[in-house]
Amino acid sequence: MEGNDSPCEALNQNTELKLHKFLHWLEFNGIQLRGCSIKPSEEGSQKGYGVYTSNPDVQGILMVTPLHMAITPMSVLQDPVLGSYYQKLYEDGEVDDRLLVMLFLLVERLRGSSSFWAPYLDMLPVSFGTPLWCSEEELLELKGTALFHATNLQHKSLRALFQEKVKPLVESFLSSVGCFERDLVYRDFLWANCTFWTRALNIPCPHAFVFPTHLPTPPALCFEQEQGLLASSLRKLNYTETPLPPKEYLSIDHCEGNLVLDCGHEEKNPMHAVSSLENQGSKDVDIDHQCERCSNKHCKAIGDINPSEVASLMEESITIWVEGLVPGIDFCNHDPRSLALWEVDGESGYVTGIPFSMYLITAPGAIFSQNKQICISYGNKGNELHFYEEVLEQDQCFEAKTQLLGDQKLPLRWLLPASLLEKGYYENSENDTSRKQPENLKDHISFSWSGQRTAPCNLQSIVFPEDLMATMRVIAMKEEEVSSAMSLLEQLSHTPSEEDLKAAVWEVCGNSGAFELLINLLKTKMVEMEDASGTEEADADLLKRDGLAQLKLITNETLACVSSTDPCAEIKKLPFSDFQRNCVIYRKGQKHLVQQFLEEAVQGLKFCSD
Repeated sequence: MEGNDSPCEALNQNTELKLHKFLHWLEFNGIQLRGCSIKPSEEGSQKGYGVYTSNPDVQGILMVTPLHMAITPMSVLQDPVLGSYYQKLYEDGEVDDRLLVMLFLLVERLRGSSSFWAPYLDMLPVSFGTPLWCSEEELLELKGTALFHATNLQHKSLRALFQEKVKPLVESFLSSVGCFERDLVYRDFLWANCTFWTRALNIPCPHAFVFPTHLPTPPALCFEQEQGLLASSLRKLNYTETPLPPKEYLSIDHCEGNLVLDCGHEEKNPMHAVSSLENQGSKDVDIDHQCERCSNKHCKAIGDINPSEVASLMEESITIWVEGLVPGIDFCNHDPRSLALWEVDGESGYVTGIPFSMYLITAPGAIFSQNKQICISYGNKGNELHFYEEVLEQDQCFEAKTQLLGDQKLPLRWLLPASLLEKGYYENSENDTSRKQPENLKDHISFSWSGQRTAPCNLQSIVFPEDLMATMRVIAMKEEEVSSAMSLLEQLSHTPSEEDLKAAVWEVCGNSGAFELLINLLKTKMVEMEDASGTEEADADLLKRDGLAQLKLITNETLACVSSTDPCAEIKKLPFSDFQRNCVIYRKGQKHLVQQFLEEAVQGLKFCSD
């Protein structure tokens, strides 16, 4: 009964066809799969694709992608069809490097099969499990968390960017290549944004790759010539083959010890690609010149430095970090305990045999069995608490406290990652009492103005960053404490330094008020989250019930593929969607995190040494 394939079979056939085209595209463009394969995730069709071992006892290099096949700001500027257009936008400061890549992804996706990148883009997800992609109703699951507020702000910003800049630019691009298939909508730009942020890697590119002696041939050039689009597009855009910024655009920032890609100190938008000069401290470059842009006499364009100094600097091992998508390797899923790494091979291609390439390799000593998923770590994100402080404006000593905060360069917003709790009272505290005392108390005597109020005995177990504690001390100061601190500072014969300010505040108030304020703020944060979505225990119960519903859904999954009716219809409302489940997990983690920091603050108050 040909032509009567079920929806599931049709979906599988489409998936296999896309995968076949993509694998052929990888091979044709020099991307090598060595002992691994890319195939649909074994966790289900909704999980996309993954990288799996294809041989038993796999060890060593698993995949190699030439860097010229990565979608980076450099490759966008080299695009044979629209590169000249992108370059003008970039040089005029209309876009930064990230927006440049997003525009490219959006344009190439809308070009469809006429794009060189179509086989790759067709493999990418069409939806995402991020808060930006969810509906307004689903987003309410996050109400009460910092993520809810941040998502709404991000949507507002992205919509404005889309209407004011992205939409007119992309429509102009598509018009120049004769692509008028459909109207551009906000969801298209959101796809490009989510694709970039979920797949982009920070690539440590060799200097010789970013600034080659001879400009490379763009990988899409031959394809575009075959499509017959190149000649007409070049005439419309007045294309000139200058895809990369010249070397004169490099400048040396001696204050930061970095080599910065900067368009000759003109008013142009620099790329975020910044490189570290290894052993910078061992080489001194004497430059008696004041930069007009940054008023720094140590900052000067490389083109103005003595040629011998340039040669000396270029001989250093320079790495320029560039954000981009790496076809093939970016199909590895995330696992914080991954047994695979990615590295970059240099100009000689000594490791892989392919110059200027990124390769996937097993971790030292790791051996994979056959058909084992290969994951990489994109970083241990963990739960994070975004903390805002807005109570200062109502304070009677607002001006004095604002000055104290400003002079110490103290922030009013903090990020408290879960990793801070590793040194707290409740982490191995039973077996490690020595951690309650500073290793060298003398190192902390300067913490105080006169030495009378010494460093707190529990200093090493305070999990909160010092800049947060310093801010809390200032905000919690009583009116008489503010006056006392100002009196101490007036005794100085010099302008008070940050250390002077810190010592004066510590002398008059210690940590008690800071911990009391911190406890109140954390309690307020907890009440806000619980009012919006219930307690941590309620979230745990929801996840438990969802797990039971998931088991029932899995039992009926096979029936949905062989029946014209939907046997899962009665139970679809019981399990959460992936996004709803992730929201409950996230907000439960946030509540647990706030509770842990609250317990640490209470214990810190108990052990205060005033």
